[in-house]
Amino acid sequence: MMTTRRMVTGALMLATLLSACAHTTAATTTAKNEAPYSQPATTAPAPAPAAPAVVQPAAPSFQDAFFDYDSSLIRADAKPLLERDAELLKNRPGMTATVGGYCDERGTDEYNLALGNRRAEAVKRYLVALGVEPARLKTVSYGKEKPFCAERTDACYQQNRRGHFLTSAGGI
Repeated sequence: MMTTRRMVTGALMLATLLSACAHTTAATTTAKNEAPYSQPATTAPAPAPAAPAVVQPAAPSFQDAFFDYDSSLIRADAKPLLERDAELLKNRPGMTATVGGYCDERGTDEYNLALGNRRAEAVKRYLVALGVEPARLKTVSYGKEKPFCAERTDACYQQNRRGHFLTSAGGI
């Protein structure tokens, strides 16, 4: 019985030794196949965790006030938009705005420059009436010189009859 036990123990030890030798042999074989002066393989360092994204406040989105043909009166559909624009300005005390007055291509240059000025001034007066400081608003007339749409259709002409906002980055 002692002999059987010794034989089993010896067989297990031999199997263990052979399996260990197989790993050593494979590693030795791999090392022999490498170029004589090659550097040992290194793993690249793990990338540093990304810094958290900095969320910048979005620039406010101002709405244009559209005008009827040959008119500088604030339309009913423009009033709620201008009220929102006034709130945006009031909530950003460092921000200034320039209101550009635009016209469609019909009419003379001189007439459209004057009409564009009346439109820009109408938007400014409306914003001031809503509590925006007048010193923070400037006006400019572009007349028909910088159209938003170049087609000769009523829909396109309507897009060009507007008061449009350009703002500074201050106070955003």
